[in-house]
Amino acid sequence: MKANATDAEIKHALWLQEVATLAHEAGVNGPVPQGFYPPWLLRSDYVEHNRQLSMYIIDIVFFILAVVMVMMRIYTRVFIVRRFGLDDWCIVMALISVAGFTALQFCFLIYGGVGYHIWDVTPEQLHYCFKFIYFHLIGYTWSITLIKMSILFLYERIIPKTHSMRKVLTGFMIFQIVYFFACELTFIFQCNPIEGALDFSYRIYKSPKCIPLKPMLYSFGIIHIFVDLSLLILPIRVIWELQMPVKRKISTLSLFVIGAIGCICAIMRIVTLSTLLNGFDFTWVIYEPGMWGLLELTIGIICACIPPSKLLWEQIFCKFTGKKFKPFGSTERESDYKSGASSMPYGKGSRARSPAPRSDLGSINKSVLMSQTSERIDSMIVSKLGPIQPQITTVVEGPADEKRPSYDVSRSGKDGNVMQVPTTVVIPPTPLDGTGPSFGRIATLDELEDPAKRPALLAGSGTNDLEKNLEHDLEKGYLEERPSSGFSENSDLSLDEKPVKGEDMSSKSGTILLSKTKSSVLESIGTVKSAYRRLATSAVESNAAATATTKTKSSSFPDISEKVVGYWLLGSAGLVFGIVVLGGLTRLTESGLSITEWKPVTGSLPPLSDADWESEFSKYRNSPEFRILNPTMNLEEYKFIYYMEWTHRLLGRVIGLSFVLPAIYFVARRKVSKSMALKLGGIALGIGFQGFIGWWMVKSGLQDDLFQKPGSHPRVSQYRLTAHLGAAFAVYSAMLYTGVSVLRENRLLKDPKKAVELLAKRRIGALVPLRIFVGFVSLLIFTTAMSGALVAGLDAGLVYNEFPMMGTGLAPPVSELLDPFYSREPPPHNDLVWRNMLENPTTVQLDHRILATTSFFTVLALWAYGGRLRRAKVLTPEAKKGILGLVHLVSMQVALGIATLIYFVPHSLASLHQANSLALLTGCLVLGSRVWVPRALLKVAEKRVALMGRSTKAAGKKVEKSDIAT
Repeated sequence: MKANATDAEIKHALWLQEVATLAHEAGVNGPVPQGFYPPWLLRSDYVEHNRQLSMYIIDIVFFILAVVMVMMRIYTRVFIVRRFGLDDWCIVMALISVAGFTALQFCFLIYGGVGYHIWDVTPEQLHYCFKFIYFHLIGYTWSITLIKMSILFLYERIIPKTHSMRKVLTGFMIFQIVYFFACELTFIFQCNPIEGALDFSYRIYKSPKCIPLKPMLYSFGIIHIFVDLSLLILPIRVIWELQMPVKRKISTLSLFVIGAIGCICAIMRIVTLSTLLNGFDFTWVIYEPGMWGLLELTIGIICACIPPSKLLWEQIFCKFTGKKFKPFGSTERESDYKSGASSMPYGKGSRARSPAPRSDLGSINKSVLMSQTSERIDSMIVSKLGPIQPQITTVVEGPADEKRPSYDVSRSGKDGNVMQVPTTVVIPPTPLDGTGPSFGRIATLDELEDPAKRPALLAGSGTNDLEKNLEHDLEKGYLEERPSSGFSENSDLSLDEKPVKGEDMSSKSGTILLSKTKSSVLESIGTVKSAYRRLATSAVESNAAATATTKTKSSSFPDISEKVVGYWLLGSAGLVFGIVVLGGLTRLTESGLSITEWKPVTGSLPPLSDADWESEFSKYRNSPEFRILNPTMNLEEYKFIYYMEWTHRLLGRVIGLSFVLPAIYFVARRKVSKSMALKLGGIALGIGFQGFIGWWMVKSGLQDDLFQKPGSHPRVSQYRLTAHLGAAFAVYSAMLYTGVSVLRENRLLKDPKKAVELLAKRRIGALVPLRIFVGFVSLLIFTTAMSGALVAGLDAGLVYNEFPMMGTGLAPPVSELLDPFYSREPPPHNDLVWRNMLENPTTVQLDHRILATTSFFTVLALWAYGGRLRRAKVLTPEAKKGILGLVHLVSMQVALGIATLIYFVPHSLASLHQANSLALLTGCLVLGSRVWVPRALLKVAEKRVALMGRSTKAAGKKVEKSDIAT
C-alpha cells in the first residue's frame, strides 16, 4: 500500500472487496483473487485504463454498414424486383431494434463505466453496468430473432411449396418463435422479485431467488449457435437442385455461407461471456461480449441483405466496369464482344449478331407478352432501363404488316426486348383439335400492373391456376425447361428456328429455346407458323377491350388488396400484442404513474443527465402515489418504474408510425381495395384515440380530489383502465382479422372457380348456427377480458386467493357482495347493485370467476357442436383445427387464472394470464375467418369466373374464323 493513501481510498478499496465477494456468492462474477488491492492503492503513478474508444468506433462503423446494406436491399426490392416481402419487413424492424440496442450500449458506456476496470468505477456506475447485462440480454434476443426470421422468410421465398424442405423450414420458424419467447421470459423474470435482476445492491445484499447466470447463458448460447449452423445448411440442398451451372450454384451458395461470420461472432460472444462470469473485473470484461453481441447483430443484418441486393451490386459493378449487365449467369462468351469469330452461327463481326429476319414468316412483334407463374422465379427478369414484373416470358410472333394494339413496354428496354431470362420456356400454340399444352395464357404488361383485374385468356384445356398448368405441361412433355443466355439487345427473334440435333441451344444469344413437343403438335414448320399467327392474333384482339378497361382504370383501387398488406397488418397486430403485454407488466410493477406529463414528441427521449433525472423525480414526488404509497422511494428505484412507463409509451409511438406511414404508401400506390383503405383509416384513428385514452387514464391517478372520495386509492380509475385495454383489444382485433382476410382473399382467388365452389359450400344453412356460435364466443371472451381489467384495476386478485371456494362457500355472503359502503346515493341506495359490481373488489372477482367459467364451458359446447358437424361432413378441416385450438387455449387460460389467484398474483403468471386472454381472442378471430363467408369476396370471385368465360369464348370464335379463312 502506498504511503500517502487517503481514508477515502482505503474505504473504497474495502468496499470493493466486500462487493466483489458478495457478487461472487450471488453468482454474478468469479472469485476475488487473494490479497487483491486496487492498483491505485499500491502505486502513486497509477493511470486509468480505458478502451471505450475502440467500442465506439466498432459500433458506429458496423451500424453504418448495416444501414447501407438495408437501404440497398430496400432499393433492390422496391425499384428492381418490385416485391417487398415479409423478410424485408423483418430486416427493417431488426435494423430499428439494433439502432435502439446500439443507443442503449452507448448509454452504458457513458453512465455505466463499461470499458474501465472495476476499481476505477464509482458505485453508481457499477449499478448501471449491472443493468447493462439485463437489458443487453433482452435487446439482443429480440434483435437476433428478427434477423433469423428475416432469413427464414427469405428461404420461404426461394424454396418451392412442394419441396420436402418446406416442412423443415416451417419447423424452424415455429422453433425460433418458441425459443424467442422462452428466452425473453427467462431473461425478464430471471429473479423473483424482478428487482434482483436490475438492482446490484438488491442482488448482493438481499439474496433474491434468481436463475444462475452460467447455466442459463451457456444453454441458450449453445442452442443459438446450433440454430445458426442449421440456417447455413438449410438452403444447400435446394440451391444444388436448381437447374443452373455448377459455378453458378457455388457462387449462389457462397452468398449464404457468408453468414458463417455471424456464427463466429456468436461463438466468440459465448467465449467472452464465460470470461466475464469466471472473473471479477466485469466492468472491464463486459466490453468484449457487448462488442461481439453488437457485431453479431450488425454482421447478421449485412449477411441477410447480401443475397437480396445482389442485382443492385451487379448493376453497380457493370456501371463502373463498362461491361454489359448479365445478372443471371449468361453463357454468352467473352468472344461475343471482341473482334473475330463469333459463337453465333449467323456470320462474323465485332459483336453478337442475331438471325436475319425471315420474310416468309414476318418479323417478330416487339410487344412482349407475359405470363405469370409461381413466386419461385421471383426477381429473375431484369430489363435494360428498369425493372419489370418478374415473370416467365413468352414472345409471340406475327406478320410485320399486321396492325396491333400498342402496349406500354417501356419497362422492357428501349426497343421492347427483355434482356435476359435464366429459364426461358417458349410454349407452342394450342392445335386446332384442342389437344396439346394447357399453359397458354397471354396478357399485356398493362394488365400485369393490376393483378386483381388481369383477365384470364386460356388456351386449350387449361385452368386458371397457371402454376398447375405449367406443372402439367412439364409432366406431359409439352414443355422443357433449359438454361438460356437470354435475349440479345437488338436481336430479331424468330419462333420457328429448329434446334439442330446435338447442338447446345443454351449458348446462343438471341435465340429462343423451343419447347419439347409431341408429334401431334408440331408436324411441320408450316403448321407451327400458321398456328402461332392465329393464336397471337385472336388472343390479342379478344383481349383489347379488357386491356382498354384496365388502362382507363389504372389509377382506381383494385378489387382486393395485395398479399404484402396482409403480412404488414399481421406484423402490426403482433406489435399491439407486445404492447398489451408490456402494459400489463407496467401496471403490475406499479410504474404507470411514474411519468406525470404527456409529451407525445419531446417525451420520446428519457432523461439524459443527473439534472434531468432530478427534475423528473421532483415532479413524481408531488404526485399522490409518492406521497401515500412510496414516500421512501429513492432515485434509483424511481428510474426503474420510469423506464417501464417510458418503454411502454415509446412502443406506442413506434406502433403509430409503423402503421400510419405504410398505410399512406399502400393507399397512394393503390395496393389496397377501396374498402380496405377505409378500414386502414379507421384503424389509424383507433391508434391515435388509444394514445389519448392512455393519458386520460394516467391523469385519473394524478388527481388529488380523487383520493378524498370513500374507498379511494392512489391508482388509476378502473373504468379508464378497462377502456384503455378494450381499445387495445379492438385495434388488435381489427388488424388481425383484416390481415387474415387479405391473405385468405389472395389465396382463394388464385383459382376463382374453386373459390366460388368453396365459398358456396360455406354458405350452406348448416353452418349458419356455427357462425353465430363463434361470434357469441368471441363476444363472451372479450367481455371476460374486460372484467379482468376491472379485477386488475381494483387489485381484486388479492382477495380470496383460493379456488373454487370463496371463504366458506362458492360465493361470499350477500352483505359482502352488496356492501352499502360503495353506494354514492342515500338510502334506499339505488346504485347499490351496479356500484358493487364495478367497484367492490369481492364482487368484481366473483363476476370474473362466473364469466371465465361460462366461457370455458361455452367453448366446450362449441367443440361438441363442431364434432356433430364434423360427423355430418359439413365442417372443413381448417375449422376443425381452429375449434380444437380454441379448446386448448381456454383450458390453458383457466389453469393460468387459477394459478395466478392461488399464488397471490406473481408478475410472471399475471402477465401470462393477460397475454393468453389475447391469444384466446386471437383463436376466436381466426376461427371466425374460417367459417365466415364475405359477400364481397364471393362477388369478386364470380366476376372473375364470368370474365374468364367471356375471354375464352371470344378467343375460340376468333380462332375458328381464322381457320375458315385459311
